[in-house]
Amino acid sequence: MMNRAIQVCGLKKNYGSNIVLNGLDFEIEKGETFALLGVNGAGKTITLECIEGLRKYDSGTITINGKMGIQLQSSSLPAHIKPMEAVRLFSKWNKAKIDFTMLNAFGIKETTKKQYIQLSTGQKRRLHLALNYAFGIMFPIEFLPDFLETIGLIFPASWGYQLMLDNGF
Repeated sequence: MMNRAIQVCGLKKNYGSNIVLNGLDFEIEKGETFALLGVNGAGKTITLECIEGLRKYDSGTITINGKMGIQLQSSSLPAHIKPMEAVRLFSKWNKAKIDFTMLNAFGIKETTKKQYIQLSTGQKRRLHLALNYAFGIMFPIEFLPDFLETIGLIFPASWGYQLMLDNGF
């Protein structure tokens, strides 16, 4: 289990007589890019919610080796909070210093005067990622440089991979 980030064994979830997950097994190695694919209704979201601890499952085991950070499909902050207010709040919650270099890489500086409700969808996603990434909350970031490039952010690979290595990925 030392190289595994996540191990799922025999995961079962039913809703009445509807079997959603019927003994699902998989392992994700540290540093591995993993895709959970399936048709609508196959149980992908339920599987992730079980792994994240957001949904109870009926039987099976889920083992997480280390910490796990989560970026939900849908995230939100209070409508009138400003991005730097959110950053300061998360900083206090996590007892962590604010990394202004990282915030600039995510383009947070250009949104500081706007309220959350005024941000574009892309700006909101950048803020969510920055908050997740900034305060030592770990999540697999192998995809991150390519993803950030697709939304127009410059991501110094050495910076990202150094953080990835520092966090044990």
